[in-house]
Amino acid sequence: MLCSLQKRLLSSIEAFACTLKVHRKAFEANASRATATPGTGIVGLKNLLEAPDADDDRADATEDEVAEQEAAAMEAATARTFAGAGSVEGDAYARERALLAQMTEVAETARGQPDARVKYLVDWVRGHKEQRVLIFTEYSDSKRYLEKQLRSHLTTREDDPLIATFHGGMVDEAREEVKRAFNSDPARHPLRVLIATEAAREGVNLQNHCANLFHFDVPWNPSRLERRNGRIDRKLQRAPEVRCHYFFYAQRPEDRVLKALVKKTKVIREQLGSLAPVLERRLEEHLAAGFARRDASSLAKAIEDEQIDAVKQKAAQEELESTRIRDWELASEIAALQGLLKKSKDWLKLDEKDLRQAISSSLEILGERPLTSGQQDGMYALPDLSDRFRGDASWMHTLDTLRAPQGRGQDVSAWRRDKPIRPVVFKDQESLDAPAVHLHLEHRFVQRLLGRFRSQGFVHNDLHRVCIVLTDDPVARVLVLGRLSLYGERASRLHDQVMVVAARW
Repeated sequence: MLCSLQKRLLSSIEAFACTLKVHRKAFEANASRATATPGTGIVGLKNLLEAPDADDDRADATEDEVAEQEAAAMEAATARTFAGAGSVEGDAYARERALLAQMTEVAETARGQPDARVKYLVDWVRGHKEQRVLIFTEYSDSKRYLEKQLRSHLTTREDDPLIATFHGGMVDEAREEVKRAFNSDPARHPLRVLIATEAAREGVNLQNHCANLFHFDVPWNPSRLERRNGRIDRKLQRAPEVRCHYFFYAQRPEDRVLKALVKKTKVIREQLGSLAPVLERRLEEHLAAGFARRDASSLAKAIEDEQIDAVKQKAAQEELESTRIRDWELASEIAALQGLLKKSKDWLKLDEKDLRQAISSSLEILGERPLTSGQQDGMYALPDLSDRFRGDASWMHTLDTLRAPQGRGQDVSAWRRDKPIRPVVFKDQESLDAPAVHLHLEHRFVQRLLGRFRSQGFVHNDLHRVCIVLTDDPVARVLVLGRLSLYGERASRLHDQVMVVAARW
């Protein structure tokens, strides 16, 4: 219980005040009884000690649901402190009641005020107006406090798109909208500050236009620190340098411990290339039960002196070796798949030029102009097909796959008017906010266009079309295509098959 309160206090006074209120209420409920009730065990201890992260089932729960679970855990922990204590009367409980009242008064007085970290972030954002920044905090209460403070200093209205949040319990549509906005070109979207909690799932890519991350609070679990940094310190990061900042109060002894934890995590990563679980557990053990202010200096030194000796290094190397084996197996599997992909391409004899010409021919069959080269190499412009198919809902949905994503709650007609059909490319653009659409055989628009060839080739009952194709094969061949179609009641198509007969010329 004390460990939970301490972690929240080091995160923000807001998070501390919210949890303290639950603890004080539970304390009074138990202290008002004549005798202590038997303890029933702590319910959801993890809910009390750790905020939900990407691996937690609570990552998909709403913030209100998580708050209820944490409150229930705090009530159970508070009740357990009374179990076996005998009578609840006496000076000890009077002193604790007075202490809780004093703590509540201090917390309530300070909870709505901006602290030094907020003031620093406000100045940083104002001094880096064109840069995006990702701010991590462990608790939802701290997130709400931070968002309110930043909005009051940086914006004039609650819905200003300059600031957004990313947290557990968000619906997929909202999560994707925030990711798209944060990864888009800053010149095209005003979002600059993204506040995220631990429940922002591992694997989320936020590095496209962001190279600065702030830890509003420092998690006591070293892996969580690493996972936070990994949101921007990853492949496809455009910037040559990624900066991950954390705050340090020089006059607060507890921060020496957190500073030692951050530095030791960095040293282990530099020496071993990864945060080995055996060493991670050692670091966690130092903080498992919280710590008193008087012990801060000795605890910080103990963390700093944690040696990677031969025994630990051997254990770490064994763990890393197993990781290398998995990496080798994965690399082998990728190589096999790449070989299979090459064989498939060789067998199909399909390359970018063929697909591009086929799409242009399909557009010409529709009576439209073919693909035209765009301003950038490898980028092509499509004709505007919206007017031609405005009354065809099926075709309009197909064309929608070529537009920029629709905004949440945006009217469909307004979206189609404001988001024209984008240029297309035929190779992966290796970017999270690519300005063009990658066309491939499985793309809905491509399949719709290529289907025109089958319908066009059998409009008549006689031989209608002959194509001569130049190849490198020294043997000339003729291919005859036939079509078998089976229809049921009211001309419903039951089966459709194109058959090929090949012979030497």
